[in-house]
Amino acid sequence: MSLAITSAGSSIAIGSPPSTVTLAGFQAVADFTEIAEVVDIAEFGKKYNQVTHSPLSTRQIIKRRGSYDNGTMTIQYAYAPADPGQVKLAAALATDTSQSYRVRLQDGTTFYMTAQCMSAPVSVGGVDSITSASTDLEIDSEIFRA
Repeated sequence: MSLAITSAGSSIAIGSPPSTVTLAGFQAVADFTEIAEVVDIAEFGKKYNQVTHSPLSTRQIIKRRGSYDNGTMTIQYAYAPADPGQVKLAAALATDTSQSYRVRLQDGTTFYMTAQCMSAPVSVGGVDSITSASTDLEIDSEIFRA
């Protein structure tokens, strides 16, 4: 039997920055607001840069992990400017302050992080399209899983 879960029922919410960047700090954020009409939450998570060393005597390339980046999480959603979560997202784009984000999967697994909201372009599309938007969130803290 497969242990895989679907993405259906997953959500993302935005809240104030935590008082401390710890799991307990994120769980204490009281104003998380779900962002409505989300259709896709892109991948996120730690990715290390590769550091190489090429000794002349062996010709072998030695590879090690260097610095890491927790990534850019792009969310796509139907544009709903009256939605409280999308209102908070628009406010996040207008400030240099990182906001808290909570991603909750269908099975209850929850991820917490802070990120800078970097963009929020709107796409009108064609006659048979839903007006949509996407937002790039540059994760700037550790990612906590609960």
